[in-house]
Order: sequence, then structure tokens, then C-alpha cells
Amino acid sequence: MQCSSSVVRWAAGGNRNLVLLGPADAATSHRFDSIEQNADRYDRLVANMQRLRGAVYLDDGAIQRDDLTEDGRHVSAADGHAWHVLSVDTLGRVRGCARYLAHRSNVTFSELGIRNSALAAHPVWGDRLRRAVENDIAQARRQGVSYVEVGGWALHKAARRSFEALRIALATYALSRQLGGCIGISTATTRHCSAMILQKIGGRMLDHAGMTLPAYFEPTYGCEMMMLRFDSNEANDRYSSLLNNLYSQFATIPVIMRSTARASAPESWPYLGEPMLTYA
Repeated sequence: MQCSSSVVRWAAGGNRNLVLLGPADAATSHRFDSIEQNADRYDRLVANMQRLRGAVYLDDGAIQRDDLTEDGRHVSAADGHAWHVLSVDTLGRVRGCARYLAHRSNVTFSELGIRNSALAAHPVWGDRLRRAVENDIAQARRQGVSYVEVGGWALHKAARRSFEALRIALATYALSRQLGGCIGISTATTRHCSAMILQKIGGRMLDHAGMTLPAYFEPTYGCEMMMLRFDSNEANDRYSSLLNNLYSQFATIPVIMRSTARASAPESWPYLGEPMLTYA
């Protein structure tokens, strides 16, 4: 199906462009046409993204000022190992972001960020969460796709009341397809319609042995959250034309990488699976 001109304009993002940040050890040469090894530009965009994320979480009350670096960055230990989908304006400022952390095929539950969540520590639901995730890891391994954790979804106030949150979420689906597919999980807050948006495009609540895992309160961020499962091949058909249009652009989207990985800063915020907040 051919997309209408309004869909093309939506996918193009008006005056905002999509940029990808890739981990240093990613094998990308056969998947992307526009790869730039530029440590300075990579570091600038990461810092800009972390300041946006810090502003979003601080403004929402999910973190305290002491959780940020002196220059206002929210630094996660996962950042240097993950892909990042960025929405960048014409001045080069990051106005939206999402993190896509792909794990090796033999990853265990105890190595995932969600192991630190309040749901994982629950005396009843914690074991069911672990079993549900282990089943998905095994399924991803059988299918030859990655198991991923998606988080750090944030949107600047300048992009409020727009389709930018949806575009970034769908761009993450498109990235997963470009990288060969995935099964994954995200922690999404129920505030600001974040969980609802992800459920509309294909995310669903985890279940184990016929029992759906409930929403839960995460004291680390002071908000109610949901664990949502997603599969790169199971996006909502309602958004297929938008997703396909984004996917068709992905080979040529700029990919900025470091030539070598950089260790996380000492003040890194432990990776928990940040709440998926949609605006600052």
C-alpha cells in the first residue's frame, strides 16, 4: 500500500530528523548505508540525550536532583552498550529518544535490568515474571532473534501534543526489524499515556501459566508501571503503513558510532529499566 503524503510528512517528522546511535561493537555495515565513526559527535548526542532524559525524569518527579550529574545528565550503565533512536531538530538538539539494548543469546534473567524492579522482588509475581521472561528468551533463541530491553523513552516539551512519541516508538520497531528482529520487554509508566501508546502499537502485558502480570508500583521512580512484552513481527496492523514507511527509510538513516566503546562514568545510574516517559 502506498502511503499518503500526510503519512510521508508524519514519518519525516516535520523539522525533526531521526538519527541512530550505535554501540561500538555492533555489526552494521550490511544493514545501514550511512555510518559515521565520529566519537566527538557521538558523545555530544549522548550527552544531549542524557540531559533531555534527566529533565524529563526530574520534572516528572521520577528522580531527584542528586540522581543527575552536575550538568544535569541522567547516565545509565546501559547507554554505551545500546542503540538509541533520537529525534533531532534542525539545530542538532535531541528532542526525543528511546534506548534499545540487545542482549546476547544466552543472557539470563539475573543479567537483565528488570531484575532490579519492584515486580521482580515481589514474593509471588517475581517468580512468574522470571519464568515469563525466561520463556521469551528461549523463544528468541529458537527463532534466531535478539532478546532486548527497551527504555529511556522521553520527549521534550517542544514536541508535546504531536505524533513524535508514536513516531519514536514505531521507529524502535523499525530498528528491531532492520537488526534482524527481536522479542523484548519494556517498563512503561501508566502516566502520560506511555503504557497505553505502547499497548496500542503492539505491546502486551506479560503472562505466565495463564495469569497476566499486574501493573505495579515502582518506588525507585515513584510511579505505577507495567511490564510490556513486544515482538518485532507483531505490531498492530493499524500502524502498518506508518511502520513500513519508517522501515523503508532505515537503511539510509544516519548512524553515529564510536570507533571504541567508552566505559560508563562512575556516577552512572544503575540500569533498572527506566520509566517510559513521553514528555518533559
